[in-house]
Amino acid sequence: MPPMNYELGEGRLTIHGALAETLDLAFEINCRRLLDSKTQNLVVDLTGVNRITSMYLGSLAMAASEASTQGRTLTVRVNPQIADLIRQVGFDRIMLMEVIEERAAGAPTTKPVARPSRPPSRMHRKPVPPPPGGVD
Repeated sequence: MPPMNYELGEGRLTIHGALAETLDLAFEINCRRLLDSKTQNLVVDLTGVNRITSMYLGSLAMAASEASTQGRTLTVRVNPQIADLIRQVGFDRIMLMEVIEERAAGAPTTKPVARPSRPPSRMHRKPVPPPPGGVD
């Protein structure tokens, strides 16, 4: 498995490579550094990640919640497979998501996803039906 590569810019954290089975301390540190920035609209770009575990999703949900309590937004950019997983666990009600789809020619297409209507602290999880074909 290739190692993870983190790129932290002003208000943006981009991650490339396969996320480890167990939560990587560097992931937590980089999320904390992102929240420490003064940028109003934060972005975690996971479009270069094809697999993610519940520990990483939990950390992202906590970061989104913390950003919300600070009056800021955190948007997670993901590919369609990760977006499906986030929807299955109901975290699309907690964090903002932008789905990036690849075109045949390789140029990405952005497909924004609806934003939550209420702050995360007031949201209630509703059951999400399983996707067609079941869960991996």
